[in-house]
Amino acid sequence: ETEEPQEGCLEAPYGSYPNSPYTPLCSGTAESITEGDYGYFGEFSRVNVTEGTEYIFSTDVATAYITISDAAGTTVITTGTGSVTWTSTLTGVIRYYTHENEECLASDEWVDRMIQCGEIVPPPSNDDCANAIAVSCGETMTGSTVSATNSGGNTSADVFYTFTGNGIAQNV
Repeated sequence: ETEEPQEGCLEAPYGSYPNSPYTPLCSGTAESITEGDYGYFGEFSRVNVTEGTEYIFSTDVATAYITISDAAGTTVITTGTGSVTWTSTLTGVIRYYTHENEECLASDEWVDRMIQCGEIVPPPSNDDCANAIAVSCGETMTGSTVSATNSGGNTSADVFYTFTGNGIAQNV
């Protein structure tokens, strides 16, 4: 009887980035492991995980193929495309690989490896245009885009506000 080939991509022609293991804050929001820089497809990050904690691994490329393995990079723990959710069965270091596809395509195209854990922070109430918050002339608004989505078609999270004038010229 032959053994089925192991699913997942453990090849890393571009090595590891960053050099030190990343320890997530587990604040409930997605954290960039690649520190605002970008890693490559065909590269991995070492991540400190805690047994019993749920982690969401994702990238800024929705079609990226993700493989999570043991610290040595010899045993696949879980895989997926776009995003992978895994509850850790160990406390220690794992490897978080990114490839362009399930065929383990590596390239020097940039990809931002992200991780999320902790109580998930809900998106702001005005995360979508349909729920924009009305503001009046002279009113000051404060807020945050933490946990907001990219629903406005730009490259960043966004929130929405509306202003309706009264027909008379106003400085807004």
